[in-house]
Amino acid sequence: MRVYLAHQFAYRQLGEVVTRLLELLGYEVYNPFRNTDQTGSGEYIFNRDLEAIGESDCVLAILKRGETGWGVCMEMMYAYTIGKPVVCYLLSPEMRNHPFLSFTQVCTEWREVEASLKVLSMGRGEDVSERVGTD
Repeated sequence: MRVYLAHQFAYRQLGEVVTRLLELLGYEVYNPFRNTDQTGSGEYIFNRDLEAIGESDCVLAILKRGETGWGVCMEMMYAYTIGKPVVCYLLSPEMRNHPFLSFTQVCTEWREVEASLKVLSMGRGEDVSERVGTD
């Protein structure tokens, strides 16, 4: 399963850690700060990121209250409008019931992120029991 990791530039170190964790679990990860040429024009970056979302099975967004950038919000909404599941990893648990997150699977702990991705993978007919443990 291919996961698009939406996160802001300020969290690129955390994004790299999350990317590595997901890869260890067997997921293919598109991390825009790793996979999109950031020296390209704004139009190139915008179009490439939208293309990557379209090629992914879901979007995992890292969010923190008061610090989430426009790009992350745009990536989440674009994914939603084209029918891609959106999983939100909240660094601010008090955001859990925010009305703008009602179209997402909200997670405040890493184990919830793993479980959400496991369910999405199973919906695609993938066996991920070896990756995230069996029930």
